[in-house]
Amino acid sequence: MEQLTECQRKILKNLIFDGDIPDEIIKETGSISQEQLRELVAESAIETREKMQRIRGLLHYLQQDSLQLEIRRHDTIDLICSLREVIYFWPVEMQEKMDITCRIQHYEERDLKKMASRLCIYEPDYIFLTQAKMLLDDFYANEFRNRYRENPLANR
Repeated sequence: MEQLTECQRKILKNLIFDGDIPDEIIKETGSISQEQLRELVAESAIETREKMQRIRGLLHYLQQDSLQLEIRRHDTIDLICSLREVIYFWPVEMQEKMDITCRIQHYEERDLKKMASRLCIYEPDYIFLTQAKMLLDDFYANEFRNRYRENPLANR
């Protein structure tokens, strides 16, 4: 079997993480061996575990009442970008990060605390990820509503 490019590895790991496609189809589509598939599954599991641990640590840190507002904003931006990467399997583009940053800059401290409190760090991953998906959906829906309010004709 030939070596996979980094892009191919990323796509296959995303398919593995998503879990919707059986291993046989992944092997056929990616032209990979069973051993390569096992290696990709292990890499995907380790990467996801590390990301989830980082996110939970960040949430634990955000629960502190003593954080300065700018640090809380910065870490909330990091949280949203990290959640988006885990849930949608792809890093946040620079323009999207700038949009998130612009949006978060208008949040007050109580809103930032409320956002972080919606996620329970002690829940199993499947519940935690469901909570995170709902948080992201609400965040992006609010962002879309606000853009529409600013310029309703631009979105038609």
